[in-house]
Amino acid sequence: MLCNRLSISTPFTYNSTGKFTSPSPEWIHDKRFVDNFELIIMTSGVLYMEIDMKKYAVHPGQYLLIQPGNSARGTIYTSIKGYKPSNCSYYWLHFSCVSHSLYEPIPTDFIQTDHYVYLPMISTLTNSSIVLQYLRQLQDCVRAPYKNYIDYANYLSTIIISEIYRQFLDSYQTLMEDNNI
Repeated sequence: MLCNRLSISTPFTYNSTGKFTSPSPEWIHDKRFVDNFELIIMTSGVLYMEIDMKKYAVHPGQYLLIQPGNSARGTIYTSIKGYKPSNCSYYWLHFSCVSHSLYEPIPTDFIQTDHYVYLPMISTLTNSSIVLQYLRQLQDCVRAPYKNYIDYANYLSTIIISEIYRQFLDSYQTLMEDNNI
């Protein structure tokens, strides 16, 4: 399973966040080029996205983690666009991190404490309400006139991804145990 390997040795850099609701059942995501990470947490409907020519259908309770361009591939942007009408609603978060790569982890990677998290591009959350609460808290922080809100936003962005990793790790370990691996 190919995963995004993200360093959490320093907090992520928060860029922006929000909640999106499609304006009509015929809405299709515009074509864009992404130069930072974009996290999408589905709350209703299905989002149909094509990312670098690969198609994804994201359902409620799932996340989609879109990585920025890859210098090894010779790109600094990732191309994203809708490929089918999507009557949906989702929270989104844009962030950057110090170090990231695509990585094929082995089971022992998940028990190491190497200051990295490993997340597949798309997966189902075991408890999306926790992640959604953090995202709402992040949005409240950004709207409030805190003097040092950006530090808080950076750490909270890191906590959000860390919580998604915790949930992924729990479900992955259960799968490994169920299959005696």
